[in-house]
Parts: sequence; C-alpha cells; structure tokens
Amino acid sequence: HSCRPNAGLKLIDNKLWLVAIWWIFKDDEITFDYSTTMGPKEEWRLECKCGTPFCRKIIEPYNTLGPPIREYYEKLGVALAAEW
Repeated sequence: HSCRPNAGLKLIDNKLWLVAIWWIFKDDEITFDYSTTMGPKEEWRLECKCGTPFCRKIIEPYNTLGPPIREYYEKLGVALAAEW
C-alpha cells in the first residue's frame, strides 16, 4: 500500500490487472492504494505507514477519500471500489 501509489488495479475483460499509473523504475517497490479496492460496506481500518508526504495515516474505504483523490483514481480507471 501507498497513499501515493505507482500502480493500480483495473478490471479488463473480467480479468484483474495491476497497471502502472506512475513511473516505475528498476528496484522500485510496486504499490497501490488499498482504499481503491475497499467498498463502502467494509468496516476495517488500518494504520498507514507508507511514509509519503501524502500519507493519510489511516487506510479506510474508498468512499471516505476526499473528492480530489477519488476523481484522480477514477480518471485513471483504478477505482474498483467506486463501482460497488
């Protein structure tokens, strides 16, 4: 997980793909935002320790993210939870 991920999950032809949404260089850790896969009925929360300047400190369901973050993920097509 990262609050500033370099990858995201996309559903294409009933297959789940991990796709780059940011530059990924050799030896980079590949990360995605767990919140993009958490529907509104999911009740668990997790402390985030990703360490990015954008860290939200808590990983929560997608619907708890602010509109700018949701719009960013939806524009990239990696907001699976937006469809639930």
